[in-house]
Amino acid sequence: MQNILNNVKNTSNPYYHKLIYLQLDFSFKTSSRIFFSDTLYKDLIEHLYKFTITISSKVNENGIAVDFFYIRNLYDNHLSETLNSNIINLALPNINPTAENLCYYIWTSFKNILPENVSLEEITFSECDQHRVIINRNHFV
Repeated sequence: MQNILNNVKNTSNPYYHKLIYLQLDFSFKTSSRIFFSDTLYKDLIEHLYKFTITISSKVNENGIAVDFFYIRNLYDNHLSETLNSNIINLALPNINPTAENLCYYIWTSFKNILPENVSLEEITFSECDQHRVIINRNHFV
């Protein structure tokens, strides 16, 4: 069967070429022990965490900011294995895996791997549907 799009050529002119915000959703599953003190803790077994990152990038002459798949590949190659570990306390031994600390870990990790033309604006991290923590770039001004 012939591809019906074979005759389509790029004849467009730049349409929108300013700064734009993009959001990507991620999730991971891990077990953790969250410490409230030396003797008080809560165990979360195979717990599903979700987070949304907001980034900004200038739109190029083809109408594309940064490719969503490029950002997803950064996550897959640099963070996914650690966050999806069986026990996150073992993967991140110096971090008490609270929502606040995991959000900050994800922030610093993305900050270190994003290209220069992409800015990390905000991360919203959910430990369940009713509880979230947010870190945004204003925390670091």
